[in-house]
Amino acid sequence: MIRISVETTTKKRDTTKSWVPIAIITLITCTTIVAVPWLWQFSASGLSRSPSDWGVFGDYFGGVLSTLISALGFIGIIATIKTQSDTISTQLSGLAQEKEIRDDEVYSKQSLECLIEALDKLKSPIDGKLYRNRLAWLESARLIVTAQDLADRIKSDSMQHTFKAAEKVIRSRFSTLLNPDNSPETMQPSYFYHMDWDRWITGQRQEPIHEASTYVIYKFARESPNKFSNVLKYA
Repeated sequence: MIRISVETTTKKRDTTKSWVPIAIITLITCTTIVAVPWLWQFSASGLSRSPSDWGVFGDYFGGVLSTLISALGFIGIIATIKTQSDTISTQLSGLAQEKEIRDDEVYSKQSLECLIEALDKLKSPIDGKLYRNRLAWLESARLIVTAQDLADRIKSDSMQHTFKAAEKVIRSRFSTLLNPDNSPETMQPSYFYHMDWDRWITGQRQEPIHEASTYVIYKFARESPNKFSNVLKYA
C-alpha cells in the first residue's frame, strides 16, 4: 500500500511539472493571438493619449483573451478529471494486484499443507511405512484433490513456479514411499483387496482400498495430477 501511494504521488508531481510549461506557453500564445491583430491594424497610429481609446483596447483585449482563457480552463478541468481518474484506476489496479499476490500465497501454502498431510496419512503411525488402511488412502486421495484445486487458483507466474518446485519435492516423497523396493507388498493384488475373515464371519462388509484412491495417489506420485474430483465422487 505504501508503494502504491509513493507511485501515485510521484505521478502527480510529474503531471504537475509537465503542465506548468504548457500553461505558460499557452498563455503567451493566447496573448500574442489577441495582441497581433490590434497591433497590425493600429500600430501606425502610435500610442493614444485618450482614456477612451485605452478603454476600447481593454474591452477588446479582455473580452477576447478571457474567452480563450475560459475555454482553456474548461479543457484543463477535463484534463484534471481525466488525470485523477487515471490515478484512481492505478490505485485500484495496484490494490487488486496486491490482493492477488496475497491470495496466491494463501493458496500455495494451503495446497502444500494438504499434500504434506496426504503423505502423512499414508504412513503407518507405528513404523512410518506404507499404511494399509482404506480410510487412510481415501483421505490421502481427497487431500491431493483439494491441493490441486487450490493450486489451480494460483494466478501469478512466479508463485506458480515456486509452488511447482515445492510440489515436486513432496511428489518425490510419495514416489519413495510407494516405490516397490520400499513397499514390496504393494506388488501383490491382495494388498489392495485383503480378505478380512473376521469381518466375513460376522457378516460385515469387506473394506478394500478403493481403486479410485489408488489411482489418484499413484497418478500424483508419477506425474502432475489432473483433477480427480470425478474419480473420487463415488468413493
